[in-house]
Amino acid sequence: MKPLYITYSNELEPFNSMANELCHKVKKLNCGDCIHLHQSKPGAETNFSIAMYSMIFAEVKKIIVKRPIIILDADHILLKPIIEIFNGDWDVGAVYRSKCINKYGRHDYCSGLVLLNNRRPDRIIKFCYDWLHSMSSYILSPGFCPEGLKQQGWQDTWWNDQASLNEIITVDEVTFGKIYTIKGYRVLPLHWNKYTLPSKEAVILHLKGGRKKQWKKLI
Repeated sequence: MKPLYITYSNELEPFNSMANELCHKVKKLNCGDCIHLHQSKPGAETNFSIAMYSMIFAEVKKIIVKRPIIILDADHILLKPIIEIFNGDWDVGAVYRSKCINKYGRHDYCSGLVLLNNRRPDRIIKFCYDWLHSMSSYILSPGFCPEGLKQQGWQDTWWNDQASLNEIITVDEVTFGKIYTIKGYRVLPLHWNKYTLPSKEAVILHLKGGRKKQWKKLI
């Protein structure tokens, strides 16, 4: 079964256009379906990250029984289909970079691209609950909310989805190709070169930071 891609954005550019282009590329490659979730104004939850992940996990809960899911930030460019990897016997796949600890916690894994296999749907649903619960514990320093979002009424705080993800799935040593059982979840580390950086084997690019300015030249 081809996966469902779930991306998200607010109404600010270039994120809204990047998310639209990402869904267009999924259709063009005929490699699954894509949902672009929008969160333009605060609702009951006034922190952007926690509001968006609540929306994403609601979709996961409905779909994961039927097919695998790929959650990805809008600032990705899909180069090749991501399908065959879901034949493996694992639950959660995330891009592993290197050991990284800063004042916000562990950042070995990047939360911008997370693969959810549907071999054990009940474990995926619990994983999403665990991730959201962990995320809610991070009320960090101000200054991470873009000015455009602050003007719309979003909180000027960062709820760290990445540190929260690492809190659940990080191990001290990683060997690519090996599946790790962590807190009941079978975790597959994804190689940085294949799932983030431009390389011969790359299937997707993540335009982090200033690289977003180049996105129209790369699509």
